[in-house]
Amino acid sequence: MSDAAGGQPSELVGFVVEGSSIASINVELTGGGTVEEGTVIFCRIGEASVYYQVLDAKTTEESFVRNPRGTHIATALQLGTFAEKTFAKFPWLPPMNSPVFLPLSTPGGAQAVGAGDLKVGNVPGTELPVAVNMNDLMEFHSAILGVTGTGKTELSLDLIRKALDDGAKVLCVDLTGEYLQRLSDRHPLKLGLTEEEGASLDEKLFDAETGSYGAGAEKKVLKSFLEEIHGAVQKRVDAFLSSDEQQLAIFELAEVTNTKASLRTTEMFLTEVMMWARRHRRTRRILIVLEEAHTTVPETGGAGFDYDTQWVVSRIGQIALQGRKYGVGLLLLSQRTALVSKTVLSQCNTYFVFGLVDQTSLGYLANVLSPEYVRAVPNLRFLDFVVSGKALNSDRPILARREFDETKQTASAGLDA
Repeated sequence: MSDAAGGQPSELVGFVVEGSSIASINVELTGGGTVEEGTVIFCRIGEASVYYQVLDAKTTEESFVRNPRGTHIATALQLGTFAEKTFAKFPWLPPMNSPVFLPLSTPGGAQAVGAGDLKVGNVPGTELPVAVNMNDLMEFHSAILGVTGTGKTELSLDLIRKALDDGAKVLCVDLTGEYLQRLSDRHPLKLGLTEEEGASLDEKLFDAETGSYGAGAEKKVLKSFLEEIHGAVQKRVDAFLSSDEQQLAIFELAEVTNTKASLRTTEMFLTEVMMWARRHRRTRRILIVLEEAHTTVPETGGAGFDYDTQWVVSRIGQIALQGRKYGVGLLLLSQRTALVSKTVLSQCNTYFVFGLVDQTSLGYLANVLSPEYVRAVPNLRFLDFVVSGKALNSDRPILARREFDETKQTASAGLDA
């Protein structure tokens, strides 16, 4: 059996059965080895070892006259052949009844991660690192999706730290109040409106909404105020992006309760970031992180937003669309995919998908992932996620697992204290 496995230390777990394709194979399990969701298996196709990842399984019955026999059929999606730290798609499928093996050693031995890459997890049950290239992650925009408590923020913090290590400027738009403390060792600049400016903006927006007869006078006051603080916003953004010492800025909106004020403020600062990037084309790599993106870039269609609010969200969407030209990358996080602007979300080329259960989110993911991965998403365990896209060190999506880090749990719990 060692020859059938190409000489690789392995254990027979089953055979390829009908219904298999290039993208996925069906495997009748023999009961050998431990196979579960996320397990990597392989079979030989010619001289190549082609790897697959188990995503689903079902029971079936074979009847031999008077002796029906139950069996498990696992569905495994192709990862591809493994070489030079990455999986590459293989262009064919194994023959019927080909033996399928569980690898007992890591393909290619212990794998290193490149200098420009960040390890975000491992292929479950192996030492194979799942890594992303930071240049591609920022260049082509990225999204981290999942319900609360699945590990989104911890992954985001790792990506931010790596971007800072690589010399990028990072601006976090945070409604949670978490980033300022969790990234305190990076000496973040607190960027945003002063308390007085924020309160004044809240008041003038309220007056413009509630004034009589179209609130013409109130809207003029609001416009004048926005023009007045524009210069201050421009100077703050310019000082941060021009600085050779300050790399990280946190733009907190935790104290702002007015949704329109949050959107207006976000739009003002992001517009100035874009204007600076256009004037200094690609002299700095800039990463904008939008935490709780369903609040900062909401889906406005049919949601009861007025024209002014729709314009503001559209403007933020334009920044996302144009950012690549000028070295401005976007990383958005959301637990409510259905409420995020699809104009912005569709610009993301790399997705990290933790557990999601609502049908609207799963419906959107059907445009991004294959049906097998979409079906796996609601059942993902804590710290398990599906990663797919341009930045991934694989031609195919991967179900990955992050290691539990007690220091991160302690740091997160410390915020509540």
